[in-house]
Amino acid sequence: MKRAQKFMWFTVGAGGGAGLVYLFGTRHGKRIRRRLIRTAEDGRFRMMEGGKDLLDRGKEMADDAREFLARGTRAFSFPR
Repeated sequence: MKRAQKFMWFTVGAGGGAGLVYLFGTRHGKRIRRRLIRTAEDGRFRMMEGGKDLLDRGKEMADDAREFLARGTRAFSFPR
């Protein structure tokens, strides 16, 4: 491993460790953890709502496609 890569990984590790200490080690970290939890909950709520909307649109599109195909098969049906 090259010297520059070792230094890069050392810097990444030191930064990650400092972030964890700041997040979990100080009183100020409680405020950050609460903010992270609120943000995660908000994101989860938005994803659930978006998923429901997407599911509803998909059902509407499937119904439209069924109706379109039914009309098409009636229009091109030949008498026996």
